[in-house]
Amino acid sequence: MLVPSTHQAALLLLLLAFVCLGSWTNTVKIAKWRFELYYLDFAIGALGLSILTAFTLGTLGSELSFNDRIAVAGLRSQAFALAAGFLFNLGNMLLVAAVSLAGMAIAFPVALSLAFLIGAYFQGVGSPMLFAAGAILLLVASALAAGAARVRSTPKPGMTAQAAKTRRSRADKGIVIGVIAGVSIGLSSPLTASSLWGDLGLGAYAGLLMFSIGLAVSAVFFDLFFMSIGIEGGRVTFGTYRAGSFRQHGLGIAGGVLWAVGILASLLAQSTPNAELPAQSTLILFVQGAVLLNMAWGLLAWKEFSVAPKKAVTWIVAALICFGGALALMAFRLRA
Repeated sequence: MLVPSTHQAALLLLLLAFVCLGSWTNTVKIAKWRFELYYLDFAIGALGLSILTAFTLGTLGSELSFNDRIAVAGLRSQAFALAAGFLFNLGNMLLVAAVSLAGMAIAFPVALSLAFLIGAYFQGVGSPMLFAAGAILLLVASALAAGAARVRSTPKPGMTAQAAKTRRSRADKGIVIGVIAGVSIGLSSPLTASSLWGDLGLGAYAGLLMFSIGLAVSAVFFDLFFMSIGIEGGRVTFGTYRAGSFRQHGLGIAGGVLWAVGILASLLAQSTPNAELPAQSTLILFVQGAVLLNMAWGLLAWKEFSVAPKKAVTWIVAALICFGGALALMAFRLRA
């Protein structure tokens, strides 16, 4: 399989991961489609990219091909990768739902602060003091974002009672769903790590392929449930999905491709030979820092707080700052 051999190549891949993971949710906003319908195409895009890269880049170079990695890794690693994809997908679907309900600037700090904290715990505490300080800031960032959502949903003068109730309900749903999403994504971290690395690990290409298969199976399984309960509104059917425009389907697939490219780039950067491997703190800053880029898109490009009360703007900016501080502490806790 083709993997980077220099430190510079690894850094470029991390930059690519930062951009892709920090931008793919823009396709959710542009599509203006129910998250249940969008996500079916997202899963197709992610799985398609995984298959394409496995059978092309995964067969090149002097390293073991992805087929050999699967054979060497054995059933345990494959099962862990499938399970990780299944569990991660539940969280990622709910993250997209939270984006649809509350916006990118709120959904990401609410959900990914918790996911980052859980993942960092399983990764290893490192410096207890830095870990504790980072954990507190992550919890504060999540709480501030939730508070900003509540303040932003305050009824405006002249708004009908029904409109005010709907506005508050969407915000509350977005917060609760974001919390569940973060826990689910975080709990998938140890399964992912166990399946990918080590002498019996799947590696980047095979790992992403098995992970994406689990993701796709999970997407179909959970989508049937979410379509029937109508989190974002009334129930939807596959007939509604088939009636979607070419643009909406294309944006969903593009979102899945962007996400998969970002994940693959981060995995390849971690596959660099030890002598050229970027520091763990650098890996964390680039990959987890994508949350800040998503928040920036929501605040600056989509202007999710342009007409919000000043208090809400203050709280969401404070959440961004807290997450940034936590990111630095969690990254460097392993070097202290």
